[in-house]
Amino acid sequence: MEEFTLIMTRYDEENTLVKKSLVSLSKQKFVKIRVLFLDQILDNDIKLFCDEISNNNIIFEYVKIKKVGLSYAKNYGLKLCKTNLVLFYDPDQFACDTWANELYVGMRKFGACCSSGSTFPVWEKSPLLISNSNLIKEFYSIKCYGVDYKEDSMFFGGNVLFDLNFFNGKLEFPENLGRQNGTLLSGEDSYVSNQIFDMGQKMIYCGKAKVQHFISSNRISYFWVFRRVFAGGYGKALRKKLPRQLTRRTKVDYLVILLILPSYFSGFLLGYIKSFKVLK
Repeated sequence: MEEFTLIMTRYDEENTLVKKSLVSLSKQKFVKIRVLFLDQILDNDIKLFCDEISNNNIIFEYVKIKKVGLSYAKNYGLKLCKTNLVLFYDPDQFACDTWANELYVGMRKFGACCSSGSTFPVWEKSPLLISNSNLIKEFYSIKCYGVDYKEDSMFFGGNVLFDLNFFNGKLEFPENLGRQNGTLLSGEDSYVSNQIFDMGQKMIYCGKAKVQHFISSNRISYFWVFRRVFAGGYGKALRKKLPRQLTRRTKVDYLVILLILPSYFSGFLLGYIKSFKVLK
């Protein structure tokens, strides 16, 4: 039975949601996982819950860390890691019971350094009209390419497995990117995805590695979408990269582009101005 380390932290998710997410991890089959729950605010309720649901194969460790940002938390977890197989997971997700094993099977089958699964939305209220757009799905980290395997070009950080043997122990997320200080800044996953591409290594999509992603009502608004798009453009510019198409565009996508372009361009322009000071 393969052994994994799983790294997760929370942004502002409530305890009820976090507990449901942790329970889904406790039911993983065919694997042994050491789950590192890195909490940026001490919460004795969640700490006790981690002890209660630990079992012979899935062990939960609650670790209080500094409140810095998402990338800092990921890197902190990597320093605590004792295995070469590392999973990343978000506390607003619910994994199927074979999720981790399916990621591992796909990774080994194709000799990939990284494998990611399918992510389906669970909307707290009716989704926006533009939510069927493939472009908007990317901003919500929704990823549904079917149940088959497919070579991939980008992973989303809450549904991914890495083999550190391919990275010579140097997997690291840029700490100037990723959520921090209440912002929706992203780009840390794209940064690592580009590194993998530059290394000439494979990323594989495993459709049977399924998670449900809970999308709270505060995210189901055009205001949130425009903020997320602005942060996406800002993060892209900080990495000095041009926008890259991840999924096939539809007619709806092109209409959505017209709607979000001002927000994206504003973020990109601001990030471009600051990029020369941030990434040297």
